[in-house]
Amino acid sequence: MKRVVALALVLAALLGMAALAETDASVIRMSDLSLAYADGNGSRGARFDDAVLTVALGEPDGIPTVQANFDNGNGQVVDAVLQLVDQQILLSMGGISSTYAVDLQAFAGEGNSAQDLANGLRHTLSLAGAHLDVVLYAITREGADGMRSVQASLPMPQLIGMAEALLAVRTGAQDSQAAEMNDVYASVEAMGEEAMLGFRYNPATGAFDLAAVQDGRGMCLSGTLQLSTEPVAFVNISGDEDWLDALNLTPEQMQELRGELDMVLVKYTDYLAGMGMD
Repeated sequence: MKRVVALALVLAALLGMAALAETDASVIRMSDLSLAYADGNGSRGARFDDAVLTVALGEPDGIPTVQANFDNGNGQVVDAVLQLVDQQILLSMGGISSTYAVDLQAFAGEGNSAQDLANGLRHTLSLAGAHLDVVLYAITREGADGMRSVQASLPMPQLIGMAEALLAVRTGAQDSQAAEMNDVYASVEAMGEEAMLGFRYNPATGAFDLAAVQDGRGMCLSGTLQLSTEPVAFVNISGDEDWLDALNLTPEQMQELRGELDMVLVKYTDYLAGMGMD
């Protein structure tokens, strides 16, 4: 049967529906969040003092899993689950009944092996689930200010392809935000080939920032980060009967997804309004 990751992450429901056995995992809690955006026309920003983003990384039953829960501080929660099975990344999120899959070959690049990429991700997630602090120290360098940092280029062609595939779902749908959708289309089409993602973290204070920069434009999420190891009940989406290829949806699958998106759009709009982002 299809699994639904509920909008409210109720532990009892998860244990009764699709949860794997509770297992120790690395947990990241981000709070005191603020978001800033800057371009050639100036900068904008917003604070979300009551919002908390929780990310759990583990390997229950040998399945690398990332489970995220975003509470906007007003009793509204959005959650999602990602799992790595063979060469497939599986994703399910609140309000969407189906599980969507992306083959890692789309990110491996020409001449590279999707299996090698999958093995690298699997080993990294496995280590992070047990010793996230070790992974953070291994991939970052310490600066004079005590901040540990790392940066990497974003795979823009693959990300643009995924964005266009997702936007195609909205094509033909009854959308009261048509003007906003046109702006999103234009933004995706204008994406260039080079973009950088940077992460900085101070182990002593917990301060962090995550920034993406491209062509003089930048967006930065900052706040306080806490690391812990604790029992987590993970949701198993790998047992769903059918995985839908996120990059090659049939017209029927698109139509079904449109209907679900129309329903959750109202909830997400209310969710963002509760954070002051409307």
